[in-house]
Amino acid sequence: MISKTSASITALLLLQLPTSTLSSNTPRIIDLSQDIPQDKAAMTSSPGASAIQQAAAKDPLIRAAIVLEHGDIVASYHRDDVDLNETTFMVHSTTKSWTSLIMGMMVEDGLLSLDETLGDIFPNDEAWADVTDGSTEFRKNVTVEEMLTMTSGLITTLDSMWDPSWGGSSLEDSLSYPEIGVKGEFSYLVVSNIPSYIIKERSGINPRQYLAERVMDKLGIGEDEYDWQQNDDGVEFGYHGLLLTPNQMAKFGQLYLQGGRIDPSNDERLISQEWIDASFTQHATEDDFGLPYGYLFLGMGEAYCSLGLGGQDICVDRDLGRVVIQQRDLDYGAMDDMQGLEHLVVAPVALNGSNSFRAASDGVNDAVTSQPKEDGEQVASLSDTSGSVHLLATSMWISMMGLSVLVAMY
Repeated sequence: MISKTSASITALLLLQLPTSTLSSNTPRIIDLSQDIPQDKAAMTSSPGASAIQQAAAKDPLIRAAIVLEHGDIVASYHRDDVDLNETTFMVHSTTKSWTSLIMGMMVEDGLLSLDETLGDIFPNDEAWADVTDGSTEFRKNVTVEEMLTMTSGLITTLDSMWDPSWGGSSLEDSLSYPEIGVKGEFSYLVVSNIPSYIIKERSGINPRQYLAERVMDKLGIGEDEYDWQQNDDGVEFGYHGLLLTPNQMAKFGQLYLQGGRIDPSNDERLISQEWIDASFTQHATEDDFGLPYGYLFLGMGEAYCSLGLGGQDICVDRDLGRVVIQQRDLDYGAMDDMQGLEHLVVAPVALNGSNSFRAASDGVNDAVTSQPKEDGEQVASLSDTSGSVHLLATSMWISMMGLSVLVAMY
């Protein structure tokens, strides 16, 4: 699931760039039940918006891209066949972060504890009947928190990843589905329906019903405006399967940026600031390149991101006050591209703190250039003459990062 390319290295380096000195750590709270406000001037005249348009348009697979800054849409791109409000698309493992939200709400409601084990949640022997490899006790001792941090010791092999049950066709199949690795070590579990059955067992309803009753209405999203695929048991897939519009993804990112609050007129929170802080805290270290991993979010520079196969991304940078989303078609003829970082097109541009999304007072938006910092850590430039985004990193940054590259988590 790793592709080491120069494009991947460049993406990492640009995401590690220092944030702008104009950033604010106090988020603006918007009413998430309504349409996200648009800063039309920024969208049409800021150098950052121009950079997003060029970067997205260069890749024909990019379906849509949105950048929010301090609660306003400041850049937006979509292909002619995509409606930002109405066209849903499979977001693959971006689903994991929505599952994390649901489990966090259940923890805060007292329905679930992070230190509970699968054996606590599923105590009946019948639930474990499909485990035939002698690993029943190992599996029973997996905690909820370990499922959120990918340190459970349950692993996905290449063979199991493409199994048609996609993580388990029933409770029994789901509990026996993963292979066994080393408890406490980071190992990315690509597909699993164990979280879905945890939600169903403790809340009494399926994940989609929980989402509809507790989350989507607060975000102004109707039940017929999204979808979540199910296994043969009629239970939604735990780590993939959501179909969302670009604007729905943007609302999710903004929810986390504004600390779980959903309305500026009151202090009601869909999820607590404490849970969001925990989700954006390093609980584990991605094992190949030392990247921080939270509660089903991956740390990337100053941001934490929810990443889905082939370029379905939601990134939240609290220092910059920005949310970045991208949807991208899959290219099944180029699996290496889907498994690397070539799909990460918009985030490196949008999360570069040197790129301004303020409206240009003189209307000039055909170029933006940030000069090197005093210590020479970076150079980033955009030029209309080539119709592309040129992202450059100095040898100092390459040396500091040890040529690390990001691993796209699906």
